[in-house]
Amino acid sequence: MNYHINVTIARGWLAAIALMLLILPVAAQPTTGPRLTFVKDKHEFGDIPVDTITRDTAIYLDVLFTNTGDEPLTINSVNACCGTELINRPQEPINPGDTATIQLSLTLRPRIRTFLRAITVYSNSSDRPAIVFPITGTVTYGHKP
Repeated sequence: MNYHINVTIARGWLAAIALMLLILPVAAQPTTGPRLTFVKDKHEFGDIPVDTITRDTAIYLDVLFTNTGDEPLTINSVNACCGTELINRPQEPINPGDTATIQLSLTLRPRIRTFLRAITVYSNSSDRPAIVFPITGTVTYGHKP
Protein backbone atom coordinates (compact mmCIF):
# COMPACT_ATOMS: atom_id res chain seq x y z
CA MET A 1 0.00 0.00 0.00
CA ASN A 2 2.83 2.44 0.80
CA TYR A 3 4.39 1.61 -2.55
CA HIS A 4 1.16 2.61 -4.34
CA ILE A 5 0.97 5.94 -2.46
CA ASN A 6 4.63 6.73 -3.19
CA VAL A 7 4.18 5.95 -6.91
CA THR A 8 1.06 8.13 -7.07
CA ILE A 9 2.85 11.03 -5.34
CA ALA A 10 5.87 10.61 -7.63
CA ARG A 11 3.63 10.68 -10.72
CA GLY A 12 1.97 13.84 -9.43
CA TRP A 13 5.33 15.56 -8.94
CA LEU A 14 6.53 14.43 -12.36
CA ALA A 15 3.38 15.80 -13.97
CA ALA A 16 3.81 19.13 -12.15
CA ILE A 17 7.47 19.39 -13.21
CA ALA A 18 6.62 18.54 -16.82
CA LEU A 19 3.90 21.19 -16.85
CA MET A 20 6.30 23.79 -15.44
CA LEU A 21 8.90 22.92 -18.08
CA LEU A 22 6.28 23.45 -20.78
CA ILE A 23 5.05 26.77 -19.35
CA LEU A 24 8.42 28.23 -18.27
CA PRO A 25 9.79 28.92 -21.77
CA VAL A 26 6.58 30.78 -22.68
CA ALA A 27 6.63 32.83 -19.45
CA ALA A 28 10.33 33.66 -19.87
CA GLN A 29 9.84 35.24 -23.29
CA PRO A 30 9.99 39.03 -23.22
CA THR A 31 6.62 40.70 -23.39
CA THR A 32 5.84 42.93 -26.28
CA GLY A 33 3.79 46.07 -26.29
CA PRO A 34 4.16 49.27 -24.29
CA ARG A 35 5.89 49.14 -20.88
CA LEU A 36 5.88 51.90 -18.28
CA THR A 37 9.10 51.95 -16.26
CA PHE A 38 9.71 54.66 -13.64
CA VAL A 39 13.20 56.18 -13.67
CA LYS A 40 13.22 55.71 -9.85
CA ASP A 41 11.16 53.11 -7.94
CA LYS A 42 10.01 55.78 -5.45
CA HIS A 43 10.73 59.35 -4.41
CA GLU A 44 12.21 60.07 -0.98
CA PHE A 45 12.20 63.72 0.07
CA GLY A 46 14.25 62.91 3.15
CA ASP A 47 14.15 65.29 6.10
CA ILE A 48 12.26 68.55 5.66
CA PRO A 49 12.81 71.05 8.51
CA VAL A 50 9.50 72.12 10.05
CA ASP A 51 10.52 75.78 10.01
CA THR A 52 10.60 75.71 6.20
CA ILE A 53 6.89 74.85 6.06
CA THR A 54 4.05 77.30 6.48
CA ARG A 55 0.39 76.37 6.56
CA ASP A 56 -0.43 74.34 3.43
CA THR A 57 3.04 74.57 1.90
CA ALA A 58 3.17 73.07 -1.59
CA ILE A 59 6.14 71.00 -2.73
CA TYR A 60 6.45 70.19 -6.42
CA LEU A 61 7.68 66.92 -7.87
CA ASP A 62 8.33 65.67 -11.39
CA VAL A 63 7.99 61.89 -11.70
CA LEU A 64 9.93 60.62 -14.72
CA PHE A 65 9.15 57.42 -16.57
CA THR A 66 10.22 55.75 -19.80
CA ASN A 67 8.38 53.60 -22.29
CA THR A 68 10.67 50.54 -22.30
CA GLY A 69 8.32 48.62 -24.59
CA ASP A 70 8.10 48.38 -28.35
CA GLU A 71 4.74 50.11 -28.92
CA PRO A 72 3.40 53.58 -27.94
CA LEU A 73 2.43 53.97 -24.26
CA THR A 74 -0.74 55.85 -23.34
CA ILE A 75 -1.34 57.24 -19.84
CA ASN A 76 -5.08 56.82 -19.29
CA SER A 77 -5.27 58.47 -15.87
CA VAL A 78 -3.32 59.27 -12.72
CA ASN A 79 -4.95 59.04 -9.30
CA ALA A 80 -3.37 61.03 -6.51
CA CYS A 81 -4.37 60.87 -2.87
CA CYS A 82 -3.80 62.34 0.55
CA GLY A 83 -2.85 65.93 -0.21
CA THR A 84 -1.19 65.10 -3.52
CA GLU A 85 -2.51 66.83 -6.61
CA LEU A 86 -1.89 66.02 -10.25
CA ILE A 87 -0.72 69.12 -12.12
CA ASN A 88 0.04 67.62 -15.52
CA ARG A 89 0.44 64.28 -17.26
CA PRO A 90 1.22 63.31 -20.85
CA GLN A 91 -1.88 63.55 -23.03
CA GLU A 92 -0.26 62.09 -26.16
CA PRO A 93 1.19 58.57 -26.51
CA ILE A 94 4.83 58.14 -25.50
CA ASN A 95 6.90 56.42 -28.17
CA PRO A 96 9.19 53.46 -27.35
CA GLY A 97 12.40 54.67 -25.73
CA ASP A 98 11.00 58.13 -24.90
CA THR A 99 10.85 59.57 -21.38
CA ALA A 100 7.96 61.68 -20.08
CA THR A 101 6.97 63.46 -16.87
CA ILE A 102 4.04 63.45 -14.46
CA GLN A 103 3.97 66.72 -12.51
CA LEU A 104 2.64 66.71 -8.94
CA SER A 105 2.05 69.07 -6.06
CA LEU A 106 2.15 67.83 -2.45
CA THR A 107 0.59 69.86 0.34
CA LEU A 108 2.42 69.71 3.66
CA ARG A 109 1.55 71.15 7.05
CA PRO A 110 4.03 72.19 9.74
CA ARG A 111 3.70 69.02 11.83
CA ILE A 112 6.53 66.73 12.89
CA ARG A 113 5.77 63.43 11.18
CA THR A 114 6.71 60.97 8.49
CA PHE A 115 4.48 61.06 5.45
CA LEU A 116 3.71 58.50 2.77
CA ARG A 117 1.89 59.54 -0.35
CA ALA A 118 1.31 57.67 -3.57
CA ILE A 119 0.03 58.03 -7.09
CA THR A 120 -1.44 55.26 -9.19
CA VAL A 121 -0.75 55.48 -12.90
CA TYR A 122 -3.19 53.70 -15.21
CA SER A 123 -1.91 53.01 -18.71
CA ASN A 124 -1.90 50.51 -21.54
CA SER A 125 1.37 49.02 -20.23
CA SER A 126 1.49 45.36 -21.21
CA ASP A 127 3.05 44.13 -17.97
CA ARG A 128 1.36 46.35 -15.34
CA PRO A 129 -1.61 48.49 -16.40
CA ALA A 130 -1.85 50.01 -12.90
CA ILE A 131 1.40 51.01 -11.17
CA VAL A 132 1.74 52.65 -7.74
CA PHE A 133 4.55 55.19 -7.25
CA PRO A 134 5.29 55.90 -3.54
CA ILE A 135 6.45 59.29 -2.22
CA THR A 136 7.87 59.57 1.30
CA GLY A 137 9.54 62.08 3.57
CA THR A 138 9.82 63.29 7.13
CA VAL A 139 8.98 66.70 8.56
CA THR A 140 11.56 67.11 11.32
CA TYR A 141 12.71 69.52 13.98
CA GLY A 142 15.54 71.43 12.49
CA HIS A 143 16.37 74.69 10.91
CA LYS A 144 16.56 75.99 7.40
CA PRO A 145 20.16 75.70 6.19
